[in-house]
This record gives sequence, structure tokens and C-alpha cells, in this order.
Amino acid sequence: MTGDVTAALVDFVHEVSVADVPDAVIDRAKIHVLDTLGLALAGSVSDAARIVRSHLTAQGLTQGLAGEAINAGSTIFGTGLSAVPRFAAYANATAIHADNFDDTTPQVRTDRTGGIHASGAVLPV
Repeated sequence: MTGDVTAALVDFVHEVSVADVPDAVIDRAKIHVLDTLGLALAGSVSDAARIVRSHLTAQGLTQGLAGEAINAGSTIFGTGLSAVPRFAAYANATAIHADNFDDTTPQVRTDRTGGIHASGAVLPV
């Protein structure tokens, strides 16, 4: 592939409808989303997640139940906090990766290993 990868992905998304996506792909995506949300909740009590939330809060970048800061709106999973999307994504991605149980998808080619574990990076965004 040559050219702008982002543009190619945008074109693909605009051209494909949900009806074009096989049921097996949708079912697999649901499993990955559920798995990743579970990781976010489990990781929300990790030291790494607490450190990130503490840093964001100290910088005035989160809003809690009492509304102590401004510019918030996206949920930080497993907490009563929210933040602007980029900081909520940062906090959520940290929690998702805390226990390092990323979802994996087997490779199509048997000579490749490791699989793909993109949900921890994609879902928070």
C-alpha cells in the first residue's frame, strides 16, 4: 500500500456499511470490546492507573462527582472521574494495559506469531 494510510482507512469506512460486515466479524468485535472493558475495570485499581489518575487530577484535568475541575466529559472507567477525551483515553489505556492481558487475534498466516492486540489502544480512543 502506498499513500496516506489514514485516508485509505477513512475511505474504507465510508464505503462499507454494517450490512457488509460478516456476522462472525461483528461477533468477534463484541468479544474484544467486552474483554477490553473488563480489563479496564480490573486495571482501574492498579498502581499504574492510580498514578495516572492522580497526576491528571493534580493538573486539574479531571472532574469528579463534586465537579472540582473544568473541561471534562469522557468517562475514566471504574471511577467517578471524567476528563477531556485525550486524557480519559490515556487513563483508560493505562488501566487496560495494567495487567497485560491484551486480547489477541490469531494470524491468518501460520508462520506469524503474536496475533494482534489492538483493542487496548483503540477502545480508549
